[in-house]
Amino acid sequence: MTSPNLTTDAPLQKAALTVNEFCSTTSISRSVFYEQVDEGRIQVLKLGRRTLVPATEVPAFLNSLSGPRKTSAVPSRIRARE
Repeated sequence: MTSPNLTTDAPLQKAALTVNEFCSTTSISRSVFYEQVDEGRIQVLKLGRRTLVPATEVPAFLNSLSGPRKTSAVPSRIRARE
């Protein structure tokens, strides 16, 4: 019986992301990231001065966002005049 070779088997997934990696992955700015952290929508880990984000926070954050709203093709300011 042989042990799995970690260098050639399935690649390891990151368990945590840096702030820049999280922002890049979710297409948000660092300022929006820290606003979301302050509001409790994104959980972070601190390692000394370093801030890490658990990889599980990416889908959790994206799923917490509201989807696009269905609106009329006519802007409301135009409808109001009719």
